[in-house]
Amino acid sequence: MTATPEAVQHEAWTAAIPVRLTLSASEVTTVEGPPAPLHIHFRDFPSDTLLAWEGSHSLLQTYLNSLKEAAVICSGNAAAILQMSQQSQQNLWTSVEAADLSAYQRVASSLQLSPKAKGSRPAMIPVRLHIQRSSNEYMSSYESVEYTSTPVSTASNAQEPSLLQTLQQILPHCFQPNNYKEAQRSEQATPETQEDQESSVQTGTSLGPYAALMHSSQQRFSDQYCVLVAGIKPQLQTPLMWLHATLHAPDMFLYITVIALQ
Repeated sequence: MTATPEAVQHEAWTAAIPVRLTLSASEVTTVEGPPAPLHIHFRDFPSDTLLAWEGSHSLLQTYLNSLKEAAVICSGNAAAILQMSQQSQQNLWTSVEAADLSAYQRVASSLQLSPKAKGSRPAMIPVRLHIQRSSNEYMSSYESVEYTSTPVSTASNAQEPSLLQTLQQILPHCFQPNNYKEAQRSEQATPETQEDQESSVQTGTSLGPYAALMHSSQQRFSDQYCVLVAGIKPQLQTPLMWLHATLHAPDMFLYITVIALQ
């Protein structure tokens, strides 16, 4: 049975999607939730990597700053956030803290922050990407993680970009094989559109050198990396706009994690 966007959203907000916790202790008691209260203790706090906890007010400001950044990407300005009353800001933050999707949607819907085209400006999707280079099952240090925050335009193709196309745009080095340029030159005489390439793959007909090489690189990427969006492993052909509408975080960013498998 195919899950509806509303059902997926509910599962993500209510923490019904499984989350694995690794606790360093000889005895582990039952973790209550959702949400599960976690107390993290550090030795030699990595102040160059993490922001120190300075109270709930600083956390609220960090959240609002991230929301403003997403608003600029989605609508071209942060007026909707700047014009919020203190009560509306508090209601929004309270819904986020309580993981209350219904309350969050009541406030967020009035902000109208969904990505949309404006004049000649194409719709832009706020994306944050984390890449874990280490192939170990557990992350040994923050140094093994790379991070980028980028808006993704929907105007590069006639169709909405997929998750795969977005990753190809942000991480070209993960897809581009060594003989990419040679194959591309050999196919310039008879260029093949993306639709032609996908049709060839689906019907089993032969691909040109460039298309075959790119199809092979996509398969190799799937074998070498695991892609998670909001903790879920979606199909790489899923439209990015649908993923954002369904699985964006409370700050309106779509968080994508790419984990090296080998």
